[in-house]
Amino acid sequence: MRYRLDSFKNEKGLQWRLECVDGHSEVLGESMPLTGTQPWSVLALKFVVPDEGCPVQRLALVSPTERLHDHLYEGTLWFDDVAIRTMEDET
Repeated sequence: MRYRLDSFKNEKGLQWRLECVDGHSEVLGESMPLTGTQPWSVLALKFVVPDEGCPVQRLALVSPTERLHDHLYEGTLWFDDVAIRTMEDET
């Protein structure tokens, strides 16, 4: 995906997280925390879905902390061209 940050203020930022949702919420991958100012850039997250035990996955933009006082944000962020591709697509 492509992303842009414009004075996006929060000490911990936000991050993309991909996880299994079949009861044990195994995290398959996480992006770096997004915060600050960044011109249009590419963000890629590589992950492997297990052959068994993970029939459903969830991709979500989340706070890396559960503390409520870290969930206050200021500024703007944009995402564009979000795509999920298999490794075969990369060759």
